[in-house]
Amino acid sequence: MAYVYRHIRLDKNEPFYIGIGSDKNYKRAKDWHARNKIWKSITSRCDYEIEILFDNITWEEACKKEIEFISLYKRIIDNGILANLSTGGEGNLGIKRTKEAIEKTANGKRGTKLSEEVKKRISEKLKGRKLTEETKQKMRERMLGNAYTKGHKLSDIHKERISKANLGKKHKK
Repeated sequence: MAYVYRHIRLDKNEPFYIGIGSDKNYKRAKDWHARNKIWKSITSRCDYEIEILFDNITWEEACKKEIEFISLYKRIIDNGILANLSTGGEGNLGIKRTKEAIEKTANGKRGTKLSEEVKKRISEKLKGRKLTEETKQKMRERMLGNAYTKGHKLSDIHKERISKANLGKKHKK
């Protein structure tokens, strides 16, 4: 099942993005990572809200509705108000990326530094998040097999810095 959503900028009370998703809890509608420059420019200047237009429809119906709404409001590049780059209907349901494509993306992001503002936004988003015991166990297992940390000895300086950083913190047993 799929859904159609729109982002409404609160300063003008008008939509600026139409999208589709098929995940649980409307994750795609809430996501701000994989967005274009126009979308990011708008959201950096004003707050927005998410409105679910259609829910529990087929993927094909969602694609048709997305095309319909984008043609109604028109894209900014077509003298409209939407930050959408395409005319809609493509989506990426079930698309599997090749190893080369994944590696190319990873190499492009490697070595980039996050700004303090971005770090703060990520921190705020993660605060209060509760992880299930199953998730915690999977994370433990993944780190135990981590080739980067496996077999590495910490220097005395590094141990001292960790000790100072943890002074006064309460640790669970």
